[in-house]
Amino acid sequence: MKPIRMLLVLLVAALLPAAPALAAWSLGEAAKPYKGTTIHVRIPIHPSTRATAPLIKEFEQATGIKVDYNNQMVSRDLIGKQDIELATGAVVYDVMFISDAAARIAKAGWAESLEKYIVNPKLTGPEFQREDFLPTFLKILSPKGELIGLPYTGESTILYYRTDLFEKAGIKQPPDTLEDLEATAQKIHTSETPAWAVRARRGQGVNIYIWSQWLWSYGGRYFDEKMRPVLNSLEAIKATEKYAELLKKFGPKGFEDITHHDIVYTQFSQGKLGMFIDASVWVSVLNDPTKSKVVGKWSTAMVPKGPAGRFPAVAAQGMMIPTAAKNKEAAWLFLQWFTSKDTQWKRAVKVEGEKSGDVTRQSVSKDAEYQKLYGGEHWIESTFEDAKIARIDYRPFQLPEWVQIGDILGIAVQDATAGKKGAKEALDEANQKITDLMKKAGYF
Repeated sequence: MKPIRMLLVLLVAALLPAAPALAAWSLGEAAKPYKGTTIHVRIPIHPSTRATAPLIKEFEQATGIKVDYNNQMVSRDLIGKQDIELATGAVVYDVMFISDAAARIAKAGWAESLEKYIVNPKLTGPEFQREDFLPTFLKILSPKGELIGLPYTGESTILYYRTDLFEKAGIKQPPDTLEDLEATAQKIHTSETPAWAVRARRGQGVNIYIWSQWLWSYGGRYFDEKMRPVLNSLEAIKATEKYAELLKKFGPKGFEDITHHDIVYTQFSQGKLGMFIDASVWVSVLNDPTKSKVVGKWSTAMVPKGPAGRFPAVAAQGMMIPTAAKNKEAAWLFLQWFTSKDTQWKRAVKVEGEKSGDVTRQSVSKDAEYQKLYGGEHWIESTFEDAKIARIDYRPFQLPEWVQIGDILGIAVQDATAGKKGAKEALDEANQKITDLMKKAGYF
């Protein structure tokens, strides 16, 4: 370019008004139209929801949106009550719980698709980064390919074990198979410190959540190719017998009705138990010196495999916006904040008291401070490796009838575990009831 022409270009550019800089997205700016709104939230009591509770005032201060967060209850009670509210249209909440039943909720049309909020630049900031969530968790909450919930906590099932008891017994590796598990239990079991526990109380979200691992591991399944229940197959009976046998031989007193809360809070964390398999969410409890007597004395591993393979569970708990909600945009801002990288990091690393390391953001799991807090017991590897290989249909929660199916089965498994009935008798009865239910629903 010639000097004179260049000079003219520079002069013209200097005289033109400067283009306004693009304003950076902020939660406060996005929330301005909704300032003064109150949103009502109903989600379950959970380590992650408790750990996030102290942070909610930050959201309220940043947005001017008030959050009614005092409606939690345990998930097994919440699900049935929420279903009634959604089915009747008597919805007073702007944010509600969604988990493995996402397919059932989507089919009923009870939840908003979140896609329109995600693509709206006024409502969603660039740090949302959908790809940062563990894909398995998003898949659970996208039953028709559209996201209808954001996962605030995700879990797989893992094996927890006491390293001090293993060392004392000369055991160098955690059990890799269910046969190894039994042999290990035999070596560390005492009347003072039972070797083993798993959930035994009836319920689709209680004993059946863990028992399903045994079903698949021994080659069983829920249905055949024609959707007929096969829960009294030889494989299912064998799985139930082994589930009960391990508890009877190595379980604590009162094992017949034990729950995951009993196992974690009153047994393992208090030094009264050697091993258990359960959801991966308990790391914060076990590492909290105010709640745990086994800090530095425990570790984790992937769940042991059975004759048919290794079958951990996977689950995601999330928040959805009901289609009947009154404050949907404000609710979306809350979902976005609650599940953000910053909020998840704070609840896992920064909050005082009980923390919650069961995050759904991959970036948080790779953070140096997070790794320092949660990487010492092989917990991160165990949790994420099991989540990656888990079957989404580990339990057929996509069926509208799942809660009924799971609860019928839960009664049978508890009866077999407690010795009220033999495994075959209990499963024969349950299989017939589930067959009748499926037939009435029109599956065959």
